[in-house]
Amino acid sequence: MTDAMSTPEAPISTPLRRLAGRLRGCLPPHWQAEVVDVPARLREAAQPTLRIRTA
Repeated sequence: MTDAMSTPEAPISTPLRRLAGRLRGCLPPHWQAEVVDVPARLREAAQPTLRIRTA
């Protein structure tokens, strides 16, 4: 039996991902809320960012 934590496709629940999930429920049709990883910059580490866009 496999553990859910050991599978790479298991979603990780973070405050930002939970917020994106709640936003999906109240956005107009054809709008999307997703968490994306912004690439690292010179002095900043890569960070997850909430993106809201129209499809």
